[in-house]
Amino acid sequence: GLLTDSIMLFSFDEELKKASLVSIPRDLYVDLPGLFKGKVNEVYERGLAKKDKTNFTKNSFSRIIGVSVDKIIAFDFQGFKEVVDSLDGIDIKLEKPFEEKSQWGYEFSLPAGENHLDGQTALYYARSRYSTNDFDRSRRQQEIILAIRKKALSLGILSNPIEIASLANSLKSN
Repeated sequence: GLLTDSIMLFSFDEELKKASLVSIPRDLYVDLPGLFKGKVNEVYERGLAKKDKTNFTKNSFSRIIGVSVDKIIAFDFQGFKEVVDSLDGIDIKLEKPFEEKSQWGYEFSLPAGENHLDGQTALYYARSRYSTNDFDRSRRQQEIILAIRKKALSLGILSNPIEIASLANSLKSN
């Protein structure tokens, strides 16, 4: 129940003023002698069990990717939905229709073209994994993150300390 659903590494080069976002496949098997052995989506759960979720997770991922991890952000599905809903939804453009026939107990689909997603719909789109592969899933998750960023920038949220604090406060319980 506490396995990580999505893992992304965000890096910002202050000198070049460039950012990158890389998805780490959740089923990647890793062997970190003396620290961890198993699927990478178990790392956070193992940290919780050790009562050291932040440091254990940072140390594990630093060793896995070979780059120091300074901070982690973890939030649950409710937090994800709240972020999207706090923006009054996000917009994505699909080149072709998207269908997930069985994961949610009913058929979920989005048409080609412009789509406006609320939090629940964005969550379904980001988490769907039976109709495509894990690489498509990672691409969709990054697409959602970029849509959130675009919407937040268009609303001026990221340049308003009060709005940022309000958003951060709403995520604290998630």
